[in-house]
Amino acid sequence: MTVKALLAIASIAVTWIPAPSTAQGSPGLCCKDATDCFRPGDWRQIFQCPASHWNKHMPHPPWEWYKLTNASGAQKICSGGSKEWHACVADSECPGGTCSIVPLPADKYVHEYMSCCMQCVWNLQYPIGDPIQVTSGPLLNETSELGVIPKYLNCSVFPDEFRQLDSSSAGHPAGYLSMSELEQGFFSQIPNKQMIDANFLNASVMFAIADLNKDGLLSYEEYVILRHFWTPFLLSSTAPAPIDNENTLAMGPLGGVFVDNSTVSVWVVTANNLLLRLYIANGWSSARTRQPQPGEELFYQQNADLDGSTRISLEEHYFRVFADINGNGVLERWEYNLSLYDKSTSAGGNFQGWASWADHDLNDDGVVTFIERKRIFADRNADNFINLTEWKLADFPTAYGPYQGHKGSNGMIGKEQYAFYSLYHYCTLRSSTAYASYSSSYPWSSQCPLVFAILNDTSFFRDALEKQQFDLGTLQVDPNLAGFVYRVLNNVTRRLGWQGTLKVLPNPHRELQGAATDLSSYNITPPNIYSRSFNLAVITEYTNVPSEWLCTSSLWPDDGLSVVVRSEDQSISLYTVLAEMIVSPQFVNFFCSLFFTVLIVGHVIWIIERWTNETIFRPFYAEGVIDGLWWAMVTMTTVGYGDKAPVSEIGKLFGIFWLIFGLIVFGTFSSQVTSFIGDQLAVNNIADADSLAGFVVGVLNRTSSLNLDLQYGFTSTVCDSVKTCVDKLANNQLDALLLPRADVVNYFRSSQLAFTLCGNQLKFVGGSVTSSVVILLQPAIRVCTYGQSVYAATYLMNAIDSTVQAMTQDGTMSSIVAEERDFIYPPAVTDASCGSSSLWNVPLIIAALVLLFVYGCLVNIQDGGVLRSVLSALLPRLFPPVIEEEEGVMAVLRQPSFKKRKLDAFSVEFPQPLRKKEVEPLVHASKLLGVFSAMQSSDIRSINQEVSDYSHVLKQIARLFVFCFVLLLVIYGILLGVIAAAWGSKLQVRKP
Repeated sequence: MTVKALLAIASIAVTWIPAPSTAQGSPGLCCKDATDCFRPGDWRQIFQCPASHWNKHMPHPPWEWYKLTNASGAQKICSGGSKEWHACVADSECPGGTCSIVPLPADKYVHEYMSCCMQCVWNLQYPIGDPIQVTSGPLLNETSELGVIPKYLNCSVFPDEFRQLDSSSAGHPAGYLSMSELEQGFFSQIPNKQMIDANFLNASVMFAIADLNKDGLLSYEEYVILRHFWTPFLLSSTAPAPIDNENTLAMGPLGGVFVDNSTVSVWVVTANNLLLRLYIANGWSSARTRQPQPGEELFYQQNADLDGSTRISLEEHYFRVFADINGNGVLERWEYNLSLYDKSTSAGGNFQGWASWADHDLNDDGVVTFIERKRIFADRNADNFINLTEWKLADFPTAYGPYQGHKGSNGMIGKEQYAFYSLYHYCTLRSSTAYASYSSSYPWSSQCPLVFAILNDTSFFRDALEKQQFDLGTLQVDPNLAGFVYRVLNNVTRRLGWQGTLKVLPNPHRELQGAATDLSSYNITPPNIYSRSFNLAVITEYTNVPSEWLCTSSLWPDDGLSVVVRSEDQSISLYTVLAEMIVSPQFVNFFCSLFFTVLIVGHVIWIIERWTNETIFRPFYAEGVIDGLWWAMVTMTTVGYGDKAPVSEIGKLFGIFWLIFGLIVFGTFSSQVTSFIGDQLAVNNIADADSLAGFVVGVLNRTSSLNLDLQYGFTSTVCDSVKTCVDKLANNQLDALLLPRADVVNYFRSSQLAFTLCGNQLKFVGGSVTSSVVILLQPAIRVCTYGQSVYAATYLMNAIDSTVQAMTQDGTMSSIVAEERDFIYPPAVTDASCGSSSLWNVPLIIAALVLLFVYGCLVNIQDGGVLRSVLSALLPRLFPPVIEEEEGVMAVLRQPSFKKRKLDAFSVEFPQPLRKKEVEPLVHASKLLGVFSAMQSSDIRSINQEVSDYSHVLKQIARLFVFCFVLLLVIYGILLGVIAAAWGSKLQVRKP
């Protein structure tokens, strides 16, 4: 009695085990006996295994099957004899030995000589050189324990099973199975029924998956594929583990029709146990089967999992084991024609498949990958779009991004969007990352070119030779390239293991000095699915990119908005400030209010004092109000001349109140004056963006949408370019600028403003304003690419962001910034003439000294000094000589004690008695003036009254002083005007 044993599920993905050599563009041979062989020419012949010849293999162990063929063209060598290992055709060519076929492992033998019997074996894929094949053999003992072998593993029973399921009254062409027929037969058997009842298996999904050509029926060949795939479940009586939070497998991906790591483990153990009993029962070497070594079971899963989901579907099983005949990982056109994917395999009539070769080959490269095929598999309603339900059911792994990252504008994934998904799958090597570790957490295939485009001649990148194209990711930095961005990109690509190209673009915007960049030169378009290339833009200035672009975070730690002010603190003219203050509405309003207040107080004090102090506050209304107004103003200003003062108790109390009130009023006025001057110089106190409130600030047109004026409380002036803003700031039309820091740095270099003699006239203040403060702010120094429905863009941008963050944490970024500081922050150019300006106001000091000298000369002339004598000699008519009597009077008047006496225009008062030493000079002077003669009075103190008669002398002296004071004011004004016109006398307020 003969039975058949197991054969493992083979697996091929990114790492592919080379298949045995077959004829170019055709499958291997299918031998009916040792010599009668043919090559399958259509999809039906692929599964027409000759039972008579296959049964001849059963009495032999798999490692001896190669001995059963004598097909024409089979490679033979001499065994033994003098020409051992030489190629031969007959025994006569091997003296002393025999000519026999070259030993072949069982899997290679089946591919080359029994290619139509692939459904009869299961390959465990280990060990690599000669994988274990599970198949049948003669059963001599223990038939009861090994009874599962003929029930599930004998491929000769597959046609009988199919015929039993195929009912002639099913309403479809004969030779096909409908869903109802499969339910009544296949799904009603154990353990299938138990799995369906336990919600481990979805029967309708299983039928749809098995329907490879999508015609609504299962052909015999499709049933064989289902049977081959499902055999491990039938033998192991196990189901996959639930997925994530799914309550039941039947409601999850693939409807539970998949193999996971748990079912693989159970299957491998079951298969080896059966093979071991079978080999022992037939006397074969039990050493030819074993459990997998560490890593072999993982290798099994990796090869079989073509989409990287960690689950092996029936589609993956068929594609790898049966459709991909030459084992190169893709379907060529001849393989597609022999496969069950071709819609020509449909049942016909109302049962037609819909997918053609063009539907499969998305990028028109002449081959079909499994990911391309998976689109047809996922599109259950055949509308060329994959909706969210279909996406989940087809088990697209989350490692390739969410559904939302791939969908188009209609909310579904069409053919174009799926082509981008297929390209992403191909380039990222993600299908193997679930099983193998890479040096980079973001692997990228070298067959998917990354082209970084960057503008030349900026503060962040310079190409000295203008070669226009350079390699990125190299260990050595190209000496012809310089700039912060180049250093960062080269470091990022090297760490990620990417092979990128840096394409240098000419910079036509350099002369525009800060104008917006034309993004068309970057040529950012959807990825090319034919060349598999991705274009990326390396942007080095603030630019509003199109909505379909996706960008990284900033590559530059100091990126953001910065405040720009004048390097020199603003100076203001004292006279200008006073003039502006006098005509300002605040001052005029204050003065008028104060005048009416003082006028009212003057009326009040006059009313209080006119009855008791009519000498000081005269009774007549006009005169009295003027007296009260004068007193109110003198008292409020705390001058206090003392010529007018209240004498009544009420008047004194009112005076106390008014004095205190005056202190408060003038204190307030003084603070307003100080505040007015401070407002004129407040621009010097701008320290950061938070201190811009109330100022006129320039912003770029491309940042106006950020509403910076509302956030920081300033009045904005929109500029088209950095140059326009800078010019307005230099002309005092603006108080400050709030611009992207990168744009200003580029402008400083392109305009050579950073290299002006004695330093840049502009400077940054405060730190950079980032997106953490201004939510809609985008970085200026960044990498962008096309991202609409292209999840590969998200993958690339996340990879760059992650690497830049790692560079920041390990100090690499700080090192690059330090090395490129001279380019990012251009140093000021200075020479010996660039000294700091003096703090001394030399013109003003000279004017003061000149005036003091002039004033001293006038006093000397008036007092009859040396200058008076010189001028009297030169101009006697204008300056007559001073007589002795006048000199004596002047000498008396110049006495310190006499000067201290209080004089007015009406009388000379001596509130204190004359000292003894003053008597003789006064008497002598009085005699000279003729006031009295020869002792007409005995009391010298009466001279006080006598001197008053000659007050005209003092009046003349007072007039002289008034004249001199006016003359000094005129001279001072003229000199000050000349100095102001020549040197621009300024009042400079500097921050400490």
